[in-house]
Amino acid sequence: MKRELIIDVGKILKSGLKVEEYFICWSKYYDVDIKEYFDLHSDFSHQSYVNLVNKGWLIAFSRTFTYESVELEEDRFRNVFIGEDSKEWIDKWFDLWPRGVKSGIYYVKSDVNSCRIRMQRFMKRNSRFSEDIVMRATQSYLDRAKIEGYSYIMLAHNFIEKNRASTLAGECENVRDVVVKKDEPSQKSLFDREL
Repeated sequence: MKRELIIDVGKILKSGLKVEEYFICWSKYYDVDIKEYFDLHSDFSHQSYVNLVNKGWLIAFSRTFTYESVELEEDRFRNVFIGEDSKEWIDKWFDLWPRGVKSGIYYVKSDVNSCRIRMQRFMKRNSRFSEDIVMRATQSYLDRAKIEGYSYIMLAHNFIEKNRASTLAGECENVRDVVVKKDEPSQKSLFDREL
């Protein structure tokens, strides 16, 4: 699966990391296998590992620093590079949910903090879905629930994930399929077109 690398130079400068150090942390956070790259550039990479361990971005499990022997301090990476951006759009996502509506005895618009945690985990695991797709999918679900009088509507945090299952992922797949089909070029040949 391809993953887009977006570099916010301002955040990197504030963090005190070099670009390669950020790249190592980014690959660890999103679980992107870039071992081959680092094997080719081992002399340059070794110093980056040492720097990241000394700066507290990585935890080393042995004295030899390799891609496999280090773990990322995920909370630190999330707080510096993802936190505010994701917090803002997750709050917008949370605002889509109706106020005062209950599912059983619980309000549908539940704890925003648990939604933030679950949504960040969801986006990390489901990088194939953009924020836009998530917003569209959620709005589609809520529109259908409204038509049904909110009968059987899920709580916001459970919609993201409950017992390792995600209704949101299924909704995103449906929205993405519709978007892809809409954007596909027509299959008409030159002979089928009107002149």
